[in-house]
Amino acid sequence: MRVLVFTSLFPNNVWPYQGVFVMERVAHLARIPGVEARVVAPVPYYPPLPGWRGAYRRIAEREEIAGLRVEHPRYAMIPKVASRWHGALLYRALRARVERLRREFPFDVIDAHYLYPDAYAAVRIGKDLGVPVVSSARGSDVNLIGRMPSLAPMVREVLLESRRLVAVSAALGEAMRELGAPDVAVIPNGVDASTFHPMDRARARRDLGLTEGPVLLSVGNLVRNKGMDRLLRALARASAESASSDASRATLLIVGRGPEETRLRRLATDLGLGARVRFAGVVPHESLASWYAAADLFCLATEREGWPNAVLESLACGTPVLATRVGGVPEILRRDRLGLMVEPGDEPFASALTDALARVWDRSEIARFAAGHTWEAAARAALGVLESAIGAARPREARVAS
Repeated sequence: MRVLVFTSLFPNNVWPYQGVFVMERVAHLARIPGVEARVVAPVPYYPPLPGWRGAYRRIAEREEIAGLRVEHPRYAMIPKVASRWHGALLYRALRARVERLRREFPFDVIDAHYLYPDAYAAVRIGKDLGVPVVSSARGSDVNLIGRMPSLAPMVREVLLESRRLVAVSAALGEAMRELGAPDVAVIPNGVDASTFHPMDRARARRDLGLTEGPVLLSVGNLVRNKGMDRLLRALARASAESASSDASRATLLIVGRGPEETRLRRLATDLGLGARVRFAGVVPHESLASWYAAADLFCLATEREGWPNAVLESLACGTPVLATRVGGVPEILRRDRLGLMVEPGDEPFASALTDALARVWDRSEIARFAAGHTWEAAARAALGVLESAIGAARPREARVAS
């Protein structure tokens, strides 16, 4: 089987940790005997102007990542405006490129990730070439984009025109069905146990320069949806309620960067947490395990999620989790011995923070649970969906030819 992976949500030489969860599933799929895969990961074209978007110009045209041949063709995109045209622009820019690639690499199926604009363009290209498309939803493409009046029709088109659909959680699959999807396969993300596993906590803390006292950790892009401000307010509230609690002595590590960083730093100072909050910036994905291991509790105060890989990575390192009850989180934290879940809100998060720090957790049991979620299993499940898409396509194509 030859598979063309089509998605902008993929690592590159400028942002090597973007879309790692997509790369992991695809890389493990390509290791299955009989499977060949190539990746088309388009990036928007930007003129040589100042600002962070100029970094797109430094992305290589071609590279090899995790043993995969990856191409990064350019397409026109107008940021912040004309979102409803992004899918059409992506289709027009890549249609001929993908057709040429098929002459060199006669792929049997297109594996598209992220429903809009990526899968939207892939579905149209697949129609032109007579190739079935499997579209995987990741979270905000359904929970956010799929609810926007101007973009919802394009998302529904993907849901109806894809040969097969995949969601990373049952909750996301249900949201896709509410938008009109006929059937959805659920394939949760995995975790790389060779990278994320229990390790010596004392050593991890020393390596990170941490002193005595409880350590909280949160990992994610510093954007409003991730709820880092809620986490800061919850820590301040929990600290104020009891000066002798573990929360009042806890250090908070925030890993990630994004447009909210300046506001979050100011908020930490205003809440009197400045000396207790450490903004660590971007940490290499393969180095995150020591951060999870050093923490007493991983915190995720997000407002919406598909399948948050950081939760599974934390559990694989033996670290319990406190998270809001959204998206696929309840499907991961199925037992209260793994962590606590609360409804979104400062007060419930603060109360649960105090409770979680006071508990004694069995970190070995937590790690054993997470180790059962492998990328190999996710890749095998994906292979089954891709094979069914090809099988479903053949009778229809045979009728057209006759």
